[in-house]
Amino acid sequence: MAEIDIDKMLEQDEKKEKAKKAKSLMMTAAIAGGSLVVVALIAVITVMLVLGESSSSYFPTASGIKYLYNKKGKNPEERTFLPKKENLYGYDCSVLNILDKGTYATRQEYYCVDKEKGYARLAFSDNHGNKQKDVFVIMPYMIKEGRQWNAGMVKDKVVKAVIAGREKMTTPVGETETIRIEYKAAPYMDETVWYAKDVGLVKEQNNLTADEMSLISSGE
Repeated sequence: MAEIDIDKMLEQDEKKEKAKKAKSLMMTAAIAGGSLVVVALIAVITVMLVLGESSSSYFPTASGIKYLYNKKGKNPEERTFLPKKENLYGYDCSVLNILDKGTYATRQEYYCVDKEKGYARLAFSDNHGNKQKDVFVIMPYMIKEGRQWNAGMVKDKVVKAVIAGREKMTTPVGETETIRIEYKAAPYMDETVWYAKDVGLVKEQNNLTADEMSLISSGE
């Protein structure tokens, strides 16, 4: 009869027990990890429902991408953010360069982001000349349908802005989700602007003058 190796049997049993415990720990960790993912997902959804969605993707300021717009009855316009930022009034501003494709005159607009106020234009200049202060909050820091704010002033009137809705739009860069913002200060201003996710401005409509601008291409 073969001799029974008790030590070997105990060693095998010990290995099996360790493997069983390891498997149990892995399953526990997986369940815990899954629970954490679910909790995190619920937290994100709750934040979006209560506070809204970050507006950063609707107003990207990365340099190098050129956006070309058609302007009804006017010269096309090319817009691009310049590589270098400028400090204005204590804010690091992204500089949007706007080129008239007919006259080749340029206009610069200086944008900053503030967690309380949102994305705002602080000033503008023509052909890189003297800067003129012109504060206008184009969108809040967090996007939520129905959100309202005071965007700026037109003459003696406060511009009231509201996120009027979300729309799917087909653009030259593909179908994209947009937010529709309305800016009103009767009788001087009544504009509707569409901003697309990961693109920025895609359409602008002046409801008083019937002027209209829309994106026709983008690229480096």
